Amino acid sequence: MSNNSNKLKTNKDSKIKENFNSDVFENIERLDSHAKWSKGVDSKIENYKKFAKWFGIVFTVLFLIVLILFLIGKS
Repeated sequence: MSNNSNKLKTNKDSKIKENFNSDVFENIERLDSHAKWSKGVDSKIENYKKFAKWFGIVFTVLFLIVLILFLIGKS
């Protein structure tokens, strides 16, 4: 009887280990995919920052040109 209960205990332990290992691997895969997604988002944010910088420069220059032309035309 003791031998049979040891087998059951061992069987339960192995199932617990399998479930734990599969959960760990699923979490690792999930974190890996999140890291790849995050890296893609970071590069997009950098691209938007560059675009915003250049858009700001171009908008400011055009605004100054229009302002100067307006002041010249008014005088």
